[in-house]
Amino acid sequence: EENFIMKLKKIASLALAGIMAVSILTACGDSTTNNTGDDSSSSQPTVSNASNVMWNGMNKDARDIVDPVANATLENSLRKNVEIYGNLDNVVEYVLSHVISSSDQQNITATPVDVSNIIIWDKIAQDMGITSECASTGECLAEDNGKDAAALRLYATNFSVSDQYALEYVGQLIDEEIAELPLTSGDKSVEYDYEISASIVSENIANEGLGTQMTTVKFIAVYATRTATRVSPAPCPADAPRVA
Repeated sequence: EENFIMKLKKIASLALAGIMAVSILTACGDSTTNNTGDDSSSSQPTVSNASNVMWNGMNKDARDIVDPVANATLENSLRKNVEIYGNLDNVVEYVLSHVISSSDQQNITATPVDVSNIIIWDKIAQDMGITSECASTGECLAEDNGKDAAALRLYATNFSVSDQYALEYVGQLIDEEIAELPLTSGDKSVEYDYEISASIVSENIANEGLGTQMTTVKFIAVYATRTATRVSPAPCPADAPRVA
């Protein structure tokens, strides 16, 4: 009987060891599957990436004012309108005159420049529902009128710089303006909240200065909005002093 009990204990120990081994292998399998899923998703950039990269290029004061957000409408509009209008003669002439030095056609600048006065800006503005004349300057956002506002900028640079460099540089170009935006109206009755989106696309455009060669130009669209929220009634004017 004692031998029988010992055999039962040995069988139970072996069974327990087997269960533990299966559990360990299962855990390892789950871990491998999860890691593969994470790697797959991280390799696919989202629309918001461009906004975040540009935001990271700003100084801290600007980052405290504005929040980066994804904007699929801006992304789609920039891509569509660059494809349609990017090779119009007047667009090519204007863009290349700014992204390529006039003294040396081979000397291509790596600094994004403002090209908000070309038709591509007009078409994106229409898609974003922008009608104000001050939208391209940013004055709409700075105006203390207690109302919602929006601004749109279009920049261009050449293919020799990375998307990250171009977006961060644009962030540096606009951060001082953003840092000075008001957070409340002058009478403190309205609070202002700001959001900013960015998108970047590349387009091959004809370059007569380089013969039959094409020049790849990167276009960066920046769209900023202000939401005005009334937090208290506007103060009434003080009563006029009584005449004695």
